[in-house]
Amino acid sequence: MLPLIKTNRQKYHNIISDNIKDSLYRKERYQLDFALAIAICDEDICMRDFTEHIRQTDKFIVLEGHLCSVLLEGITNNTAIKATSNLQTIFQNRYFGKRLFISVVSSTDYNYDKYGYKMITSLLDALEYSIVNNMSHEVVDHYQMECH
Repeated sequence: MLPLIKTNRQKYHNIISDNIKDSLYRKERYQLDFALAIAICDEDICMRDFTEHIRQTDKFIVLEGHLCSVLLEGITNNTAIKATSNLQTIFQNRYFGKRLFISVVSSTDYNYDKYGYKMITSLLDALEYSIVNNMSHEVVDHYQMECH
């Protein structure tokens, strides 16, 4: 998992950046917050199944078959962690025993950046941290990385 992310990190960064342009604009113009979650699981599970569990206002971003990101519109840090935890619970109920590494960041924690560079970098860093520390049953955000 980790080698895949490290090898394709710039590619994933670009895909996510392209998909959040409108949200970044709404954040700057109207102060509408959003969050980004990213998850990777064992390779034999297709993450597309989870599109039915997100709101219509959210955006599911496929990065690889077993690696995806979700743009969560109109939520702040606390609600982002809760929404991401809900997705994690659904995954664990459906695929008991399979690993899911998941991280989340919220726009409330970042100053405006036209392309979301810092936010996306923190998201990918948190996912790598989760994998390295075998935190497959926790939602990791940048605050957890700072505490360790």
